[in-house]
Amino acid sequence: MIHQYITTSKLKKTIHFIIDWLVDIYVKLFLNISDVEIKNPQKIVFFSLGHLGDVLILSYIFPLIKEFYPNSTIDVVAPEWCSPILKNNSFLRKVIIHNTFHENRSPINFLRKILLQFNSLKKVIEELREQQYDVSIEGRISYPNGNRIAFKSKIKKRIGFGSGGFGSLLTNEIKFPKSNSFHLLEALLKELSVIGIKRQLSDIKSYYNCSVETSTDFSSLMRTISLPFLILHFETGNPNRNVNRDFLIKVVKKIVEETKFNLVLCGISNESNKFYSSLLSMVPNLNNRIISAVNKLSIDELFELSKYAKAALTLESLPAHLCAINCETISFYNNGAGSLFFPISNKKANVIHNHSNSKYYYQPNIKNYFVKDIESNETYEIVEKLLIEISND
Repeated sequence: MIHQYITTSKLKKTIHFIIDWLVDIYVKLFLNISDVEIKNPQKIVFFSLGHLGDVLILSYIFPLIKEFYPNSTIDVVAPEWCSPILKNNSFLRKVIIHNTFHENRSPINFLRKILLQFNSLKKVIEELREQQYDVSIEGRISYPNGNRIAFKSKIKKRIGFGSGGFGSLLTNEIKFPKSNSFHLLEALLKELSVIGIKRQLSDIKSYYNCSVETSTDFSSLMRTISLPFLILHFETGNPNRNVNRDFLIKVVKKIVEETKFNLVLCGISNESNKFYSSLLSMVPNLNNRIISAVNKLSIDELFELSKYAKAALTLESLPAHLCAINCETISFYNNGAGSLFFPISNKKANVIHNHSNSKYYYQPNIKNYFVKDIESNETYEIVEKLLIEISND
């Protein structure tokens, strides 16, 4: 069997290849896996064993499922750290929790992460078997995926990608687009076509169902923010995708000097607190124009805040996707996967990236800026131009 691999690491690709070679032999000799026709799937389960941005993007296809199969139920197998994104989703019946040690960013030790994964695995498989799902659909094209869990859970029709391993355990192994540049949702739409849902990327609308309640602290914060304002959120879960602090300070200094925008700095890490202190000491007259909301906002409250913002400046992270639903964004995609995770935006999304394969990628509402170096004068000039345009809107 021939499987696709998304990783650029030769070591990871070799490991995937060896494991899949052994699995392929086992399947060929001892198993009889064949496609099953299901014309009207009633119980569908998705696997998304990554991070917050993964499940938010995945959720954009739930309305398509309900449009074609209005009586179906949709469940998701996801880690507990993804629950805040899914807990209020109106298209979901429930979330089945399964933490994977590969993606676990909590401060506990590595062995503890492995134990948590294996302790939950048996319970997850038991619950999936009990539910007797008609179809499982994979939400990621990289490792870890749910291919092995779906097989062990005896799900009738298992749709997914072999790029994260164990593709031969699927009833329908999907090949993602051959282009060097595609969006994750384009790959997921190929999965949906297997169950008769024929849609294009342009048919997908971004949305987020959040709690109707906000904290008193959020209400107090909103009373202190003067319009118009920009959201600044310069955190990402992958350290390799960070942008130099001095460059970001230079950008903020330009905002203060050339526009009338006030600023709200968001985030959850101590690095954002340090960034705030650096801004106050290095950017003159900033005190009256910036508010720190670091560690003061839930995901739902950040989403609510973006409804009132003129625009948001982010790195490649959940806030890039979340804010793009409500306001214009300028996002720095440094050393990332490019168009694979570009925002699906209701407003204009300006993506400045250094992923050469994505330089010509196009989708509605996306302004694509390729630069060789994110922390360069070229990027600075692009941001300056965009800020002027946003100010004049």
